[in-house]
Parts: sequence; structure tokens; C-alpha cells
Amino acid sequence: LVVILDTSIYAMIRILVVPRAVRNQNREELLETLNRYNKKYKTCKYYIDDEENVVLDTCILCGEEKIDGDLVYAMFRVLLQELEVHYPELMRIVWD
Repeated sequence: LVVILDTSIYAMIRILVVPRAVRNQNREELLETLNRYNKKYKTCKYYIDDEENVVLDTCILCGEEKIDGDLVYAMFRVLLQELEVHYPELMRIVWD
């Protein structure tokens, strides 16, 4: 998990969900599953990065060059709930 801050009004929370997730012919099923998640949820987006990892990103708006710690903590809780739902399905696809 990483929180990415820069000079913009956006902060990014990025989670490495499944390292080296693409294995044996599972790319298509993974992409279909991630696309299904992305169509359903607006708070976060899943993707496969250049190293074949499944990654989860979410953005937080930051005002006046400071980040709201309570909002970040709340987003951590939302993301944890999200992962509790989807992680088992993702791991099934990776290991099947």
C-alpha cells in the first residue's frame, strides 16, 4: 500500500493486490473480472500493470495543500471491505 502525494489537488492510494497475477492463460479471465469490478464501483479502479500485477487505485481530493487524515483512514476502511469481497475470486483465477 502506498499513498502518493504531489502538487495537484489529488492524492492516490495504490494497493498491490496480487503480485505476478498473470499466469498460464488467465489474462483474459483476469481482465474480464477487473473490468466487471470497474464498471460496478466508482471509488476505485483495478488494473494489471506492466509487471503483470493486479493493482487497485483510488483518488482522494486534497484541499489547500494538505491531506485530511480522517478521509484517508476512511478510504482505507472502504478499500479493505472491497478487498475482502474480491480477493478470494482474484486468487482463484490466479491459482486455477
